[in-house]
Amino acid sequence: MSVAAVDELLSTDDLSAYYGERKAVGNVTMTFRRRAVTALIGPSGCGKTTILRCFNRLHELSFDARVEGGVLLD
Repeated sequence: MSVAAVDELLSTDDLSAYYGERKAVGNVTMTFRRRAVTALIGPSGCGKTTILRCFNRLHELSFDARVEGGVLLD
């Protein structure tokens, strides 16, 4: 296992989130490192909250919502 892999706390792999047929977040791949501060910055409506909802599995509880791809923790 590489040092970079050990330092990963949370990662997404080709994550897409949908509300019905509307794609709210498309094909996001990113890594959050241990002992680091990470900010999600962007304009209103760009999907910041939807990504956070995918991390804690709240998005899939919404009516007509679905997620594709993966979220890996630790």
